[in-house]
Amino acid sequence: MSKLVILLLFMLISYAACDVTISNPEKSVRLGNAQSYKIRCLITAPDVFDRFSNPQYTSSIQSDPSLTYATTGNEHDLDIKSMNVFIAGVWTCYSKQGNSDNITLKFSPSVITPAKKEQTLIKDQPGAIYIDIRGYPQPDFVWKKNDTVLNITDRYSVASNGTLLISKVQTGDNGTYAATATKDFYTAESGNIVVKLLVAPSINGTSIRESRTSGGNISFECSASGVPTPNITWTKGSDVITNGGRFTISASGLLIMDIEPNDAGDYTFVAANSVGTKELTFSLLSVHVPPVIAPLSPNEEVEKGKSLSVNCNATGSPTPTVEWSKNGIVLPTSQQTKSPGKSVLTLTNIQTDQGGVYECSAMNAAVDSMGNVIKPSQSVQVNVVYPPQFQNVVETFHVRLNSPARILCNAIGIPVPEMKLSYGSKDLQVVVTANSTSSSLTYRINKTSTDDLGVYTCAASSRLNTIEKKITLSVPLDKPEIYNVKSTCNSVSFSWSHDTQNYIKVSSYQVTVTRSADQVQVKTELASSNTSQALYTGLEENTEYELAVKQKTDVDNIGYESSKKTTTPSCMF
Repeated sequence: MSKLVILLLFMLISYAACDVTISNPEKSVRLGNAQSYKIRCLITAPDVFDRFSNPQYTSSIQSDPSLTYATTGNEHDLDIKSMNVFIAGVWTCYSKQGNSDNITLKFSPSVITPAKKEQTLIKDQPGAIYIDIRGYPQPDFVWKKNDTVLNITDRYSVASNGTLLISKVQTGDNGTYAATATKDFYTAESGNIVVKLLVAPSINGTSIRESRTSGGNISFECSASGVPTPNITWTKGSDVITNGGRFTISASGLLIMDIEPNDAGDYTFVAANSVGTKELTFSLLSVHVPPVIAPLSPNEEVEKGKSLSVNCNATGSPTPTVEWSKNGIVLPTSQQTKSPGKSVLTLTNIQTDQGGVYECSAMNAAVDSMGNVIKPSQSVQVNVVYPPQFQNVVETFHVRLNSPARILCNAIGIPVPEMKLSYGSKDLQVVVTANSTSSSLTYRINKTSTDDLGVYTCAASSRLNTIEKKITLSVPLDKPEIYNVKSTCNSVSFSWSHDTQNYIKVSSYQVTVTRSADQVQVKTELASSNTSQALYTGLEENTEYELAVKQKTDVDNIGYESSKKTTTPSCMF
């Protein structure tokens, strides 16, 4: 027997003798807040301890006063001095050789931070009713409003700590709310939370810019609403206007009578409450008619790589000069074409970084009482859209049988892509999170079986296009590495390594010899699972061949392939 075979047998015997065992009698235990508990991991030599790990635990064991680690001989203890929800989860003891055992620490739903009994929401803004209830496994939350269960769809979503998130607060969202967290017959309650609805000031009125003859009258019509009721103030510049004399302030607006030259300027209607401030400014001009820009569409959509043209027209006396700008910088002549009272915004081969707010402004000789040029403007939001694209997608996920697994798939695009995952002809239930430009899909498997292994199809779609990505869920396998290649002028022999992880059975090996020059397979066979070498004759001299060995397993599409090139020498006669 060769020294190499003896060494391999010794390594296999040593590996088989290694063992990692968590000696606690329970594989799953529920612990209460501040309860103490000890996890003991036994490791059989020659294997050695590596670490304790818990995917849910984000702190450091060394710096956490609630945890200590100690070792005595082959006993490795993780001592929990004071249990809390952040320690809960699946704790795994790993050895240096990759062996492991685990135990699950459960934590009943508990109120971590008591909720404020009175909270507020602001209409037309994102809102949240804050609570902090946690547990492991993640508890299920039920929210009630005025003793009626809320349907958590559309505008509502629930954060991991139970907080109720509202995408856009509406009228009628005020009321009495309460949440209940449940898991495995254990519950925790938030108690009643009285929610009041606040409404930012809303102005009913239209800004005007007009000139008047001295001695005439002008009326600025404007009113406001909100909760609480807004305080109304009229200002001219930095001065507050008081009711009396030539100025009359009423619920419907401001009336200025017997206009004087120094009345020219900007008059601002200010509505303010505890939520915010809303302003609307009116201008009184004296001589010239200020520019007025024809209404522009506030939003323009264009597909990446295409062109966009927007006309901006303005009237006034004298005829205004019109120009386009972005971020305060006037666009070059390559992006706008000017003519009297008009400017055409032209964007060609548009890219995503060219999206944003474009401002059209107009000006002439009209000035206010301070001599400042009156320059009205309108904004156009240019939205650049593009079809879905996959981003940082891992095409192969490795998982151990009977263990949890997850598949991730990310895509970008505008509009944001819709995500779907299928296995064969079956669409799977997944969790999708999205923002303005990207979507992320997560599919979780609680306990992986061979039925779960194989090729999944992730699809990202929008109204522009649909794309697909194949994702393989596989168990760990050692590649069949090719070695000991020996070539003669008309033959080749080689060996390959076997899988040592034994997570799935390798049933056979597909062995091929391919001529590199024309990619013709000259030799192919299906070798048995216990075969580890091959010899092929009848080859051509001075020819490069590619040797390939592919694993065949009990699951379709699960198995690695390795290849190596070799060249036959000349035959010497």
